[in-house]
Amino acid sequence: MAKSTKPQIDRSRYDALIEKQAALLKRQDEIKAEVGHGRVSNVTTIDAGGNIVSMRREEDLAAEAGRHRTWTSEAPRPKPAPVKRHEGAMSLLGDLLPPQPEHETNPPPLPPEWPRQELHRQLSKESEDISEALKLIGPEIEKARGEFSKAAAQERLPEYSQLITDAIDALKAAGDAILRCHQFVDQARLDGLERRYLKPLMFTELGDISEPHSPLRSIIHRAIELKHVVGGVPTWKMPASPALIYSGV
Repeated sequence: MAKSTKPQIDRSRYDALIEKQAALLKRQDEIKAEVGHGRVSNVTTIDAGGNIVSMRREEDLAAEAGRHRTWTSEAPRPKPAPVKRHEGAMSLLGDLLPPQPEHETNPPPLPPEWPRQELHRQLSKESEDISEALKLIGPEIEKARGEFSKAAAQERLPEYSQLITDAIDALKAAGDAILRCHQFVDQARLDGLERRYLKPLMFTELGDISEPHSPLRSIIHRAIELKHVVGGVPTWKMPASPALIYSGV
């Protein structure tokens, strides 16, 4: 068996793209699992005596978001405007007024409308970012794969062509041997032998090897067309039709 030749080609960008795609797909699946599919279930706790201890409603994040969804719920809530003191009043009071507290000059953001709203918003944005990234990386992977494959195939082609040459040589030798088998059985026919006593192998799966589109000739022809081998297709000439050679068998 011929020794495999590993292409000495830089495929670092191709590998980096594949690795990044795999990481994005993994994270996408994690987000889907965390958000859920809008499932709501009622969980009942029963004690040893068969009495209901508690009942609670459980819903995944997608179901919770759907329950609270309004036309404004998905948009980020605006930050409250700073409190501005009346300029005229401030000029009248001067230093008697203390400095404005932090919560007036830099008010904190409004709280979410429901407990896990911010988490849902973050995961939704991350999911959208990943989807768009996957759209962009797909063509780059195909391009990198094509460039790598072309270069790698160019390196491996001589070795592969030699393997094909060996196989075609073997097919040609097989065709020659099969033809001799047909000739032997046909001579027995001409000599008047009852050929069933020879227990002939008819090679019917290979058809009539003299026909242009027989399996053996077709394979050899394709190998020549693909320029793996040079030369022509053997012209095997059957001594008679297979039906006549093996009639009565």
